[in-house]
Amino acid sequence: MSNPHKHFYEFGPFRLDLANRLLLRDGEVVPLKKKAYEMLRVLVENKGQVLEKEELMRRLWPDTYVEESNLTHYIYTLRRVLGDEKDNPQFIVTIPGRGYRFTAQVREHQESDQEDEPLVIERHTLSRVVITETPEKIETPLLSLPPAAPTQTNRKVWAGSGIAGLILALTAGFYFGFNRQTSAPKNSAAPVAKIVPFTGSAGRENHPAFSPDGKQLAFTWRPDGSDNLDIYVKLIGAGEPLRLTQSSDADVFPAWSPDGRFIAWVRAYGEFNEIYVMPALGGVERRIFKTRQAVWSRLSWSRDGRQLAIADGQDGENQSGIFLIPVEGGEASLKQRLTQSPAGANDSWPAFSPDGQAIAFRRNFNDSLTELFVLDSLDDAPGRQPRQLTAEQAVIEGFAWMPDGRELLYSLNRNGSASLQRIRRDEPQPGKGQPFGAAGRKAFFPALSPDGEQIAFVEPLDDANIWQLAPAGKPRKLIASNHADHSAQISPNGERIVFVSDRSGGEELWICRADGSHQQQLTQRNAPTGSPRWSPDGRWIIFDSREDGNSELFLISAEGGPLRRLTNDKSNDSLPCWSPDGQTIYFRSNRSGSQQLWKMPAEGGAAVQLTQQGIFECFTSPDGKTVYYSKGRGINGLWRVGTDGTGEQPVPELSDAGYWRAWMITSQGLYYVANTDSLPLPLKLFNFTTRQSRIVTMTERSPAWLPHSLGVSADGRQILLTQNDLFSSSIMLMKDFR
Repeated sequence: MSNPHKHFYEFGPFRLDLANRLLLRDGEVVPLKKKAYEMLRVLVENKGQVLEKEELMRRLWPDTYVEESNLTHYIYTLRRVLGDEKDNPQFIVTIPGRGYRFTAQVREHQESDQEDEPLVIERHTLSRVVITETPEKIETPLLSLPPAAPTQTNRKVWAGSGIAGLILALTAGFYFGFNRQTSAPKNSAAPVAKIVPFTGSAGRENHPAFSPDGKQLAFTWRPDGSDNLDIYVKLIGAGEPLRLTQSSDADVFPAWSPDGRFIAWVRAYGEFNEIYVMPALGGVERRIFKTRQAVWSRLSWSRDGRQLAIADGQDGENQSGIFLIPVEGGEASLKQRLTQSPAGANDSWPAFSPDGQAIAFRRNFNDSLTELFVLDSLDDAPGRQPRQLTAEQAVIEGFAWMPDGRELLYSLNRNGSASLQRIRRDEPQPGKGQPFGAAGRKAFFPALSPDGEQIAFVEPLDDANIWQLAPAGKPRKLIASNHADHSAQISPNGERIVFVSDRSGGEELWICRADGSHQQQLTQRNAPTGSPRWSPDGRWIIFDSREDGNSELFLISAEGGPLRRLTNDKSNDSLPCWSPDGQTIYFRSNRSGSQQLWKMPAEGGAAVQLTQQGIFECFTSPDGKTVYYSKGRGINGLWRVGTDGTGEQPVPELSDAGYWRAWMITSQGLYYVANTDSLPLPLKLFNFTTRQSRIVTMTERSPAWLPHSLGVSADGRQILLTQNDLFSSSIMLMKDFR
């Protein structure tokens, strides 16, 4: 029989169930790892008291030596779960130099089993859990599609006290399988990799790089509450991070010189990059090169330390290649080309092999297709064709050479789920890699220590949700889940919303009512899908999705049903929009060798190129005579061109439209989030007649970075903004993986 009483602690909307080792919020289970739960229990049981760091570590890891970073990692995890604000914490307060104190009011009480009917307790001899869904009475659905996944608000969990720990493990496994981590299947014949946080600090850590002696990591870090992205260096296992750069621009991709004395990095400006070098212990930074293009790519030092491999382009080119530049600096004439990417593709992420005789790099064919290539010899590189190594038909999110130079380790992102893979350098034909370590975790940008004993990788933790803004009043979360929800667009009659979510395992289109209710999946592509746009009559939705290795345009009825493919040009066609009369589709395509604006009849047919100077995303003016467009990430302002392809030029009145995907056009005008130095940010409306902008409302948080983030109804009464309610990443260290 179960215990006659159950012990609870209650604080705010939370209940800590000691008997079943569960944390609940408003009656719903909150997934929490074992150590995080134990830490929360210790803090709550000692409410109001200062718990020294040493005491906390002794209680949580008895008879085991652990680094302080483990403690700070779980404190950060708890604050994220509890929703603690950095500047005004309601639950856990840091006592500088000492430890932590739980400050919320705690209510302690017990309940008998008979008084707690919703929790049915029954002992089983088998390790079995049954999770039942309580059906919700709903009205006739909008679509004849499979219903949406049940939400937490209609979920009841029935469990037995003898298996409560298993419930917690399964619940946490479901949650972290999509957001954070799951436990790898154990094999008694294979060692279990040990994975620990590198710093445990809050914010976004990225781009790890081991020092030549393997004792330090250089990395980029944007701490919580900061807008600066800078280079830091930290000893592995001890000390505080040392900040090397203090620029208002983005300093990224640090790379150590072979002797460990210097660090080179990229300073990204949006339209070009600059390459800098600085002593590894800090000092005066020295600019050595300015690129022709702004390519998001790392650097790599030659073995003798005299050259850097970079990604760049030549004047008049629209694609990037791999080049060598001298470390002592010089003009563009000293730049030596190594690779020439084919039309529409870009080469980036160069990495010298350990022996310095070869360079591996990533070739981007389009937004959803990249592969690894190897230039086996640098002696006659300008005339030598690189060899394709992988055939993954997905996105490779960083890679590193194994210390012996015989294999490469890379991060494979297939429809939003990134995992580590390895592949031999001498594979005779392009192929697929083999899974490698960190099973169940999202692992980006891997780096290996020189001795091959440690791997650093980046583990993201993001949660984008759709908020409803109001000219007056408090914003409210309208569409949310434990996964990414974004790209919301409101139907012309204002009654429905189409948006993108990966809650079903991959990015798909979803549809719901204007109040966020009755969310249902619209597409089942099992491929990256996004950028939905309503037709002017509200009957159709056009979107882009990957097909046969390319991004193509598709059409689907707003009521669901079969898809209609609009493009099949074996090029990357994406980011579509409609003309006001619904007769023409405008979109971005690289079919001419670079990303330009094209148009085609809505019923299908031949496409015509309109621009020559590059484009990212477009919307048409209400009168149908002009197409407005952005240029891309980090490039402020908007441009325009006539629907006949004439008058390609920037719009001077919209130079403050600095958020590349936070803008759109309705019959009211052009809405956009203006780029200002600090929060809050103004949401403005540009009038096409007066050529003036006015502030509609303010937003306390920045728009989500990568997806399209702004949706406005035709009458301007409903405004939707995608925000990253959680936008962090941690560098993790993996050992004992062999």
